[in-house]
Amino acid sequence: MLSRTSTCYAPGDRVAVIATVKSDDLGACVLRTIEFILRENVVFRASPHGPGKKNVPQLRSLSVGEQRSNANVTLYGGTQFRTELACSVPLEHVTATVNTARHIDVSYFMYVRAAFDNDKVLEVNMPVTLSNWPRFVRICPYRSSLTLQ
Repeated sequence: MLSRTSTCYAPGDRVAVIATVKSDDLGACVLRTIEFILRENVVFRASPHGPGKKNVPQLRSLSVGEQRSNANVTLYGGTQFRTELACSVPLEHVTATVNTARHIDVSYFMYVRAAFDNDKVLEVNMPVTLSNWPRFVRICPYRSSLTLQ
């Protein structure tokens, strides 16, 4: 289970989730590692009227931030392990979420992956919205200019 305090983040923000891993097994299992990745996916679609291979969408995926933790915790039936995982959005990050454009889509996801000793892997991902405006910049309602807080 994942819980987060916000769904929208800006450059300089700390992106954090609380991950809870619960065992429903009757026997014991060992949680080896748990990792968190904030990933940016960019899809570029060329003109729909172009011929051939240039019409195939191009996908670029890169990590904005990540954290990996070696848990090495033994979980018995009904027990759980809870940890906070976080990363920061770099201040120089300028690409915002775009999902209504014709030729380009920019999306962000939080990926949390838990690996167990019996080679089982549990993965959960959640969508995130990223702005390109830092949180300390706000729009003044009485003027059309930007002001700093």
